[in-house]
Amino acid sequence: MTIILFALAAAATPAFADPYPNARIESGLIHHGCHARYGLSTSDTIANVASFYKLKAYRAHIPLFNESNAGLKDYENLTFIAKPELLNIVASRRNNRTHVLVSYITADNASCRN
Repeated sequence: MTIILFALAAAATPAFADPYPNARIESGLIHHGCHARYGLSTSDTIANVASFYKLKAYRAHIPLFNESNAGLKDYENLTFIAKPELLNIVASRRNNRTHVLVSYITADNASCRN
């Protein structure tokens, strides 16, 4: 079941918002107009997850707008913006797993380009 959910999420997301490799999908892809989000978890570190999404955004020409851990050791928030594209990654570490919420806005849909 996890593999099927992972495949569905990967197929329905733009390349810059692909699920982290070998992660377990915790909440399936939810669309609200041009905005979408999903949750996942992995045994990898927050730093590894952050590096993955930084590279994805860089390759999609979406620059890092803000990076913050809010002074917390086990937390990271990354926001990438290149209008109309937006990618937000919120990662936290608990119970030896990194939990990630991936949110994005894409211009893939023509109605989202305005």
